[in-house]
Amino acid sequence: IRIFALAMHSVRLRRLWKAAQPARVSANVLAALQTVRGGSVRICTTAQLDRPSVIGFLAPRVLIPEWLIGRLTAGELEQIVQHEAEHLRRFDDWTNLLQKISLVLFPLNPALAWMEHRLCREREMACDEGVVRITNAPRAYAAGLASLAEQGLERKAEALSLGACRNR
Repeated sequence: IRIFALAMHSVRLRRLWKAAQPARVSANVLAALQTVRGGSVRICTTAQLDRPSVIGFLAPRVLIPEWLIGRLTAGELEQIVQHEAEHLRRFDDWTNLLQKISLVLFPLNPALAWMEHRLCREREMACDEGVVRITNAPRAYAAGLASLAEQGLERKAEALSLGACRNR
């Protein structure tokens, strides 16, 4: 089951990578990616994701949801790109792949599943710390994260209200 899920997830990520459209962003935002993996990282938009992500091993792309990119300030977009760049600097994409493969090889190991969950959370916190270290602006980053969370909640509330109108 885990092998099948990993294969399906890989196919979905490949489709996302191919369908992503290049985004027009400022030079400040692009500067955050110049030192990462030889500057080959692209910033793209997609309608298929709910939150910013980075995908791709050899030619990574930072994906920003279409619904979100128009709502972000330049500073918030820069912080998001820096966060995703931290993932690439730390090679989190490769370590995440190793984690998933280890879960395929040892599917019934509850300690391994717990460690995988914990590593995912720690990885996110380490990238947040990296952004704060680079920007030296913890309050601005916290405000950006709060704004991102609020916009995500607003989007979900809109979806729920539209669903309520359509279905009795």
